[in-house]
Amino acid sequence: SGEEDEQDVQFIKDVEEETSPCLGLLQVIDPALARIRSGAGEALMGKNVDRARHVLASLRELWNHLLRHLAPESDVANWAPEAGSDLFHNGKPTRRARILYLCRNFNHGPLTEFIIEDSRALVKLVDFFNKVHEKEIELTDDQLRALLLRTDSWLMYIIQITGNHR
Repeated sequence: SGEEDEQDVQFIKDVEEETSPCLGLLQVIDPALARIRSGAGEALMGKNVDRARHVLASLRELWNHLLRHLAPESDVANWAPEAGSDLFHNGKPTRRARILYLCRNFNHGPLTEFIIEDSRALVKLVDFFNKVHEKEIELTDDQLRALLLRTDSWLMYIIQITGNHR
């Protein structure tokens, strides 16, 4: 119907406005990352019956690639002796280790507890994207959009605090 079409157009416009700054930052780091994020948005706006899986898969891969790019294994390993060995699994830095590494310049004094809890929240978000492996993913469009918005706010935060947007 005409009203549904108008709602779809507004939804697309809202998503594009919300993601524009984030896509610009990702483009500076690696255009492939911006394409992955765009793919998540396009999956959400599409009519594919399995779009939730496509959104989650794109977001999971975006985070995996971005964290490895911003916090390379060797850099995290050189920093990690200060932070503790529970940040490695099978000799590789965990997501949490990479996130804490990225926040290392702020992870002291009054911000320590916040950074620790905040890093746990981001790890939980990225772990949530592993629902892509479930047979049935029951997420509404509004829930998927909320995941995109949360991802974008995290991306902008991580990219800007690391200075990788210049």
